[in-house]
Amino acid sequence: MTVSKAGYPDPTQFHPEHRHYDPIATEDEPRWYMVDVTFEQAFIEVLPLLELKFLPALEDSLLLRKGCQQLTVIPLEPKHWHAIIEMSDHMDLL
Repeated sequence: MTVSKAGYPDPTQFHPEHRHYDPIATEDEPRWYMVDVTFEQAFIEVLPLLELKFLPALEDSLLLRKGCQQLTVIPLEPKHWHAIIEMSDHMDLL
């Protein structure tokens, strides 16, 4: 996916009836932001984290930093993204 709209305050944090309501958040000082994304492509196979850990090109990426391996948005440098794409293109060879 590609980020198609930069971060902006998540409006659900301001609505008491919403499950993502945050009583500390204000419109002047929001606590939660969201981005809009556009689908680009899907991988044919799942790329297991264990396999990614052995990819030398990713050793300095945020993706493999302890504590970052949860469902979240993690920025990748272009060199890391290209290494992952190349790995996915060769998954049928592994």
